[in-house]
Amino acid sequence: MNTGEGTIGPVEHPVPTDATIKALYGSALRCGFPECMQSLYRVSETGERILNSEVAHIHARREGGPRWNAAMSREENRGFGNLILLCKPHASEVDDTPQHFPAELLREWKRA
Repeated sequence: MNTGEGTIGPVEHPVPTDATIKALYGSALRCGFPECMQSLYRVSETGERILNSEVAHIHARREGGPRWNAAMSREENRGFGNLILLCKPHASEVDDTPQHFPAELLREWKRA
C-alpha cells in the first residue's frame, strides 16, 4: 500500500477500522440511496442471512478514484464521516458515474 510518504505511485489510504464499520452498520438499516428500500442484509434462497451492502467511501480511498480529495487526511478518509452504506447495485452506480453523485449529495443522503 502506498501512503504517499516518499513512495512513487498514487496515494492510497488505509481501510476503515472494524470499529468504524461496526458503528456504521449500527447506524443504518437500509441502503443510503434515497427511496431505496434494500436492507443491508438479505435472506438467501437457502435461508442464510447474507450481506447485501457495501461500505462506500464518499471521497475515494485511492488517488484518481471517485470524488478523490487530496486534502483529506488518512484518518478523515477512513473515518465514519467519509463512509456511507449502500446496497451493492447503488454502490456500483455511485462509483461508476461519480459525475452524478458529488460528495455533498452523498453526505446529504447520509444525514437523511
